Amino acid sequence: MSISNEVASVTITLGTRAPVAANFGIAAVFCKAPFLGGRLYELSSEGLKEMVTDGFTVNDRGYLLASSMNSQSPHTDQVLVYNRAALTTSVLDLTPLITTIGTKYEFELTYKNVTSTISHTVSVATVNAICDALEILIDASLAGIAGAAVAPDNATATKLTFTGSTPGEPVLISGANPALIKLLDVSTDAGIATDLANAALDHSFYGFVIDSFAETENNAAAAWSEANSKLFFAHSADSTNVVDAAGTGVAQDFFAASYNRAVVCNNFDMPGNLAACVVSRQLALDPGTSAAAFKSLSGVAADALRSGQISNAKGKNVLIYALDDGTSHTWFGKAASGRSLRIQQALDLLDARIREAVLGTFLSNEFIPMSDRGFALMAAAVRGVLSAFLADGIIEPEFTVTVPKAATISDADKIAGKLSNLRFACVMPTDMLKVEVSGNVSF
Repeated sequence: MSISNEVASVTITLGTRAPVAANFGIAAVFCKAPFLGGRLYELSSEGLKEMVTDGFTVNDRGYLLASSMNSQSPHTDQVLVYNRAALTTSVLDLTPLITTIGTKYEFELTYKNVTSTISHTVSVATVNAICDALEILIDASLAGIAGAAVAPDNATATKLTFTGSTPGEPVLISGANPALIKLLDVSTDAGIATDLANAALDHSFYGFVIDSFAETENNAAAAWSEANSKLFFAHSADSTNVVDAAGTGVAQDFFAASYNRAVVCNNFDMPGNLAACVVSRQLALDPGTSAAAFKSLSGVAADALRSGQISNAKGKNVLIYALDDGTSHTWFGKAASGRSLRIQQALDLLDARIREAVLGTFLSNEFIPMSDRGFALMAAAVRGVLSAFLADGIIEPEFTVTVPKAATISDADKIAGKLSNLRFACVMPTDMLKVEVSGNVSF
């Protein structure tokens, strides 16, 4: 439930528009569902069983995303599952990059939860010959037969294009080496912004994921999230996110737009549902108390990225899940703008809590006088919120709250009953991401 600007108006200079919803623990999944609109489920084994009772199968995309959320420790308590009005037809381009004889192309192809291993060793050093060989293997595989087969190519093919046979079911690839294979999801947007807007009218949620990997839909969802004060975790396996230092690609799109509330979660284990895992863990704890970097996740295969690929991801503020000297963890934990996701969550919570505190002060008093005594009540409400943030370690101790004297208030504000210029200042520590150690050892 929102707190009206008629009662309390809050401006946080560092932030942009902040959310009015006070519940920050609800994640949302936008997918094909066996009902109209949305339903809220407990994120637990019982909640997953309820999804099946409602008509989901354990192979449905929405169920699998919720299951990935539930497998995290900790994980958020509730998930809103919202039915998409129109479903995306998955279109995925795969381009072989290396034609050297003896090069081994190997990846897993999944469609409708059917997985097949595709493996080919180059014997004819042309892209067309590699495409022909892969096409034969894909079309004969169980995943290909399930609906992920590629269309017959022409005599001089430069890439393979998968087109999913069923809208709402993405073609998933895992284990592809971005140095060997260029992957791009080129699906068209089926109208994700409309689904998001409709869901926000009737339901409370804060962070969300969608059932698509498409650059078009990720861009549309990110623009909506920025304008509507939600956190969007976009899953992408487009190789341009880590292979290219800049230029085209969905990560570059997000970075150029400088989104504070959207992040590209790049992972080449598409069935691992990295974005769903991250949003579930991030919303499990109080906003501002947990960074999104250096977190181990369940059910996601970590990418073995080269140092240059990691640098490219860092340069565009991509969230990756990769090996670090044998240890798997999330990297960077920033929104596309470069702002820490933890900081953005804290800013959003601070805005909501101040609104609530001001309203609570109005509700708990028969009236608030336009006088120094009334002004002190409101200052105390804001100070109480900041004190709670201090206790949680979200802000540093040196915060201030200032309020003008009643004698300085304009006649217009006095008549309107409006207290202007109740101000606060505080410092939120940034996230430590690197430590440089030097020393001297004697023996």
